[in-house]
Amino acid sequence: MSPIWRRVLPYVMSERRGMVSLIALALAGVALEALLPWPLKLIIDHVLGGEPMPPIARWISSLPGATSATGLLGWLSFGVLFLFLAGRGVNLAINVLQTTVTSNMKYALAADVFARLQTLSLTYHRRAQKGDLLHRVMADTDCLPVLVGSAILPAVTATVSLVVFFSIMWQLDAVLASISLIVAIPMLILMRVLAPRMTERAYEQEEMEGQVWSVAEQSLTSLPVVQAFGREEHEGSRFQAVAGHTMRAYLRTIVIQLQFKAGVSGSEAVGIALILLIGGLHAYHGALSVGSLVVFLSYLTSLYAALDTLAFLPSTLATAGANARRVLQVFD
Repeated sequence: MSPIWRRVLPYVMSERRGMVSLIALALAGVALEALLPWPLKLIIDHVLGGEPMPPIARWISSLPGATSATGLLGWLSFGVLFLFLAGRGVNLAINVLQTTVTSNMKYALAADVFARLQTLSLTYHRRAQKGDLLHRVMADTDCLPVLVGSAILPAVTATVSLVVFFSIMWQLDAVLASISLIVAIPMLILMRVLAPRMTERAYEQEEMEGQVWSVAEQSLTSLPVVQAFGREEHEGSRFQAVAGHTMRAYLRTIVIQLQFKAGVSGSEAVGIALILLIGGLHAYHGALSVGSLVVFLSYLTSLYAALDTLAFLPSTLATAGANARRVLQVFD
């Protein structure tokens, strides 16, 4: 673990009960997502295709009215609706709890940064730019909400999703499952090459944003003097110059992130094309049912979403790490 994250980890652990609840809800969401495609498979293969129900799903036929095709179609459609609404309910609970937990972390860290600033010498405060300090207290402490909400929780969810979805895909068609993971190879290469550059670009951007806050704070708190000496145009030009540097730093960050996303998306497109080609041939020759192919493609979408989450973690951690680094500079 990075020394930066090791130092802010106590703020995360202070909300350990909320974190455990969040992870439990996330795992429930993965389970619901894994079940969602199966009613559609049963509709395609067994209601429309006339194939016998698999042993694990024969209990559905014992439901009232499920002995007819129309009744079975109704129950399976209700199952899709139930799983969809249950998944949305879990996501809503996750969003509410996540907002509560991460806000508590952020403001606990902000309070400690503010308290630390109160103890620093007047020499430090004469040297420091007040706007930059405000940015560190109020904006850079967002490193904890970003770390938890955009890194830790998604990483846990994505990892579990990968294991669950790939296991099911392997049972459906081992060849297609193996092909679907080919896209992970270029992703790993991109992560290794571009992750350090994304970290540095993100830190540079946060530093420049702190400068913008400082210029605005200095001009507004000295407004009587600025107006008395007719320095409005000078202060406006100074703000525009710093804002221009900040925009260029932001664009450099965006460019490196877009390069990464383009590489990941290209790899996924190749994987999807291969799955459609080979999976279609398997279904055509009877090695795979149409319903199973539909389920496989549904899991493929979820699998690639999980891979996306893991692939973009370096970018997310770069932004959060840049914020955390600026916060820790106050403590140091």
